[in-house]
Amino acid sequence: MTFEDKGESYKVGACRGFFTASTISIPAEYNGKPVDEIDYRGFENLRKLSSVEIPQGVRVIRDSAFSGCAKLKKVTLPESLYEIGKFAFASSGLEEIIIPKNVSKIGSDIFSRVDAISIKVIGHTQKPAGWNEKWNKTTTSPLCDNYHEVIWDYNIDDAIK
Repeated sequence: MTFEDKGESYKVGACRGFFTASTISIPAEYNGKPVDEIDYRGFENLRKLSSVEIPQGVRVIRDSAFSGCAKLKKVTLPESLYEIGKFAFASSGLEEIIIPKNVSKIGSDIFSRVDAISIKVIGHTQKPAGWNEKWNKTTTSPLCDNYHEVIWDYNIDDAIK
C-alpha cells in the first residue's frame, strides 16, 4: 500500500503493478497518524482483490477508489465514513454492502455496472439530501434509468438474530 501524508493524517492507495493481494485490511494509522481517506482511484482495477476491510476512522472514499475490481465481493464500511465518491465501486463484483448512517454525501453511479448487489442503508428511510440522484444507478448510459434496489432503515442487529 502507499500512504500520502496530508499533514495531520494519511490517505491510502495501492502501489500499481505491485499490489497482488486478494484480501486487504487497511490500517487505522500509519507512522503514528490516522488513515482517514482512500485515495482517488486508490485501488482501481486490482483484478485479484476480493475483500476489503476499512477501519474506523476512515471518513472518505474518493472517486473510483475500487472501480474495476471485478472480483471484489465484500467491503466492510466503518461508522466513521461520511463520504463516498462517484464510481467508487463501479464495475466491481460486490454482492452486498451496508452503508452506515453517518454517510451524508454520495456521488453518482457508485455501483454502476455491478450486476447483482444487495444495498442496505442504516438509519435512513429515504435518500438523504447529500446523496446524488443517480447514486444507485445500474449503468452510466443516459438511455437507461435502471436503479439497484435499496433496503432502507436496515437494522443490522435484527439481521444477526
